[in-house]
Amino acid sequence: MAVEEVQHVEIDGGYGWVVAFGAFLANFCIAGTIKSYGLLNLMVIETFAISAAQAAVVPGLLLTISLLISPVVGALCERFTCRKVVTAGGIFCFLGFALGSLATSITHLCLTVGVLAGIGTGCATTPGILITTRYFPTRRSMVNGLVLAGNAAGGFALPPLFQYLLAELGVRGTLLVIAALCLHVVAGAALSRPIAVHEAILRRRRRRRLGAVLAEVASEFGSGLGKRPPSELRRASLRPGTHMVPVVRPGPDGQPTRLLMQVPARLRTSSLMLSTTDVTTDATSQFNDDIRRLREAEGSCAPHLYRRVRRYLDLDLLKNPLFLLVALSVFFMAAGAPYALLQMPVFGVSRGLTRAQTAEILSIVSAVDLASRLCFGWLFDQNLFRRQHAFAISQLLGGVSVLALPFVQSYAAILALFIVYSVGIGTWFVNLAPVLADHHGIDRIASTYGLVRMFHGLSTLAMPPVFGVIVDRTGDYGSQFFAIGSSMILGGVLVLVVGVTRLEKEYGTLETPPEQQPDCDE
Repeated sequence: MAVEEVQHVEIDGGYGWVVAFGAFLANFCIAGTIKSYGLLNLMVIETFAISAAQAAVVPGLLLTISLLISPVVGALCERFTCRKVVTAGGIFCFLGFALGSLATSITHLCLTVGVLAGIGTGCATTPGILITTRYFPTRRSMVNGLVLAGNAAGGFALPPLFQYLLAELGVRGTLLVIAALCLHVVAGAALSRPIAVHEAILRRRRRRRLGAVLAEVASEFGSGLGKRPPSELRRASLRPGTHMVPVVRPGPDGQPTRLLMQVPARLRTSSLMLSTTDVTTDATSQFNDDIRRLREAEGSCAPHLYRRVRRYLDLDLLKNPLFLLVALSVFFMAAGAPYALLQMPVFGVSRGLTRAQTAEILSIVSAVDLASRLCFGWLFDQNLFRRQHAFAISQLLGGVSVLALPFVQSYAAILALFIVYSVGIGTWFVNLAPVLADHHGIDRIASTYGLVRMFHGLSTLAMPPVFGVIVDRTGDYGSQFFAIGSSMILGGVLVLVVGVTRLEKEYGTLETPPEQQPDCDE
């Protein structure tokens, strides 16, 4: 193994907060618009004179395509960097909503808002989770909560704006404003600095800092400098509360290179540190993928395209019972996340609420969602209880609240149930990526998260038309919530099955005990 000069790499924060803000901005604009789409859906039904089942196709397509392309988006992030993928996503969203404002039929709306904006949504939102998860190895839940809080923040701020725009400009004018809003995603994408680039910047700063230390030592000790071991000089430049961990990264020539990485001292005992290789994996260059590619080139007769797909998308996960059970849970949970919220405006109007009241409920629910994501994201990083249990309970909580909706009529009761729903959904979203990392390792997060979102997309493709048919047959917008709530509860039960069986131990990635992790201070 080739060994080059040992270098220092600082992780877990720093510029990562700027990257997290860029991902937050993308979620604010895109996911906030999707959460508020129920207000537009009401006007679409009236403008194009269509049924509830037909109107459900547009948001169904938008969500389905955005989720189905997630595995491809993960591969694109590995190949072209998250920054370029998010930029393309913002442009696609702009084109989708801008052209949608010219639609003359529901078919045109499906092709523009459904297909084009759906592609843009997938490209704009998925990379944020991938890159921030790698910037923050010890605070994944909290940072995922901050990023996904953009969904809630957008859902809080945009409904009153959309309600005003619909009253003043109509559907077409509102779609144009949404198109302009989506261009802000491009600005946020510029903040998503690839970790490989960030590490190079940190190394340059480290060399300058080490040079200053050398100059100071030289001025004090003169010729005695050469007798001081290099390891002591490196430790002299360490920041307080940190230590060094040896890792292996691909070098400029593709050969393995030994590095020393500077990490917070508390990282050594963090349950979220899966391995020293995990925390150095970035969104544009994965050492394990390089090794897999070399092995395939040496001993595999598979076609070149197949090898390239397998490099970026771990299809072996589809043979893993643990992954399949969680993926099926996501499939059933996706029936109401966020489709139940999209149906709230038409449901509220059918129960006698005004459109202003439905917009108010959307804003309040999104504010609660924001608070729950931030609070529970921080709480789960304290390791006070198992994340797996909270993952299941949040699904059951959301499902029960949706199941009770058909029985209520008043503004207060509808608001209360949707608040409970938002707590459950917010907690579920915050835990999804960290649970996958706990099960299968951070080095496979691009594949696991992408494939799970694909299952989410399959659900949003199949379920909304079924719920629309239920509404058309019964004539009651509340009847669909029986099916939605039951599906969400079934998803929670499947996660409980994982907890009471040995699937996690047999098919998951075992965490390295803290006492077995290397100690570079010795």
